[in-house]
Amino acid sequence: MAELRNYELTVLYRPDLTSEELKKSQDAVASTVKSLGGDIKKIDEWGRRPMAYKIKKQQEAVYLLYHLSLDPEKSQVLEQNVIRTSGVLRHLFVIADVPKKKEE
Repeated sequence: MAELRNYELTVLYRPDLTSEELKKSQDAVASTVKSLGGDIKKIDEWGRRPMAYKIKKQQEAVYLLYHLSLDPEKSQVLEQNVIRTSGVLRHLFVIADVPKKKEE
């Protein structure tokens, strides 16, 4: 098994989802991470916020930030599954590794 890398995944969900639909979409993302051998360390719920511009005719979105670790070879599969998840407007998937300091 390859070494896991730390990532941040920010997901914008449709604001018109019911709480049940939102929970189902969140669980779908979490189960995808786990099925790929990853681990979700923390989920920050930022709640419903306005966006700078409309996306798919929506002016607001429900923001969630996932802190996770995953095999780098499986990151593209996760991203494709997030795109297909019901209720997702947009996502941002970035590496969250902190650069190592040089020893003096």
